[in-house]
Parts: sequence; structure tokens; C-alpha cells
Amino acid sequence: SPRMGYVNERRLHVEGNHKVAGYFFTGLTLEYQGLPRWTLFGDVKNLFDKRYEVWGGYRAEPFSVTLGVSARW
Repeated sequence: SPRMGYVNERRLHVEGNHKVAGYFFTGLTLEYQGLPRWTLFGDVKNLFDKRYEVWGGYRAEPFSVTLGVSARW
């Protein structure tokens, strides 16, 4: 399922003038249950590899993919 959202511009300090610009974020989560107890999953973060600041001096995580398998018994 796709994920997307927007974080508005905000000030870092109540008394300061430094602002962090607003940004859009996108991602994608996939899950497949082929057998009754096994699930394959994948997660994509920062789908378009956008560069933005999430907080004062902290950059967004770059494009990344996580894949995995889980089992229940």
C-alpha cells in the first residue's frame, strides 16, 4: 500500500528565526502471504529519494528498501 504525506513548515525554537521547510514524503509497503504461516514483506522509504531536513540539521533517510520473511506457529 502506498504511503504519502506532508509535513508543514515549522520553527525550531519558540524564540528563534530558524525554520525547517515543509516537505512531502512517500513510501510503499508490500505484503504477501503465500502459505498459511509464512509472510513475505517489503518496505520502501523515501521512494523518490528526495533530500529534505526533518529537524534542525537532521536530514531525511535516503531511499531504502527493507525485505523480510516472517513465520507464525
